[in-house]
Amino acid sequence: MEPNCFKASLFGDEVWFIMDESFRQFTPPSAIVYTLAEAEVLAEKSDWYKRMAHEAKKQGGARLL
Repeated sequence: MEPNCFKASLFGDEVWFIMDESFRQFTPPSAIVYTLAEAEVLAEKSDWYKRMAHEAKKQGGARLL
């Protein structure tokens, strides 16, 4: 297992947290993936914002800017 990515549960879904996009290859193709940078942005946001961002990622693989 790659130490720069790990699997967790978020809002009832299985998600993967990775150091950066270069580690995406270690996750399943259909996984919901968050980079460290995205997680840092979300840490400052409201629960509503986090849920909306998660739904966007879940439905279409959106990336946070």
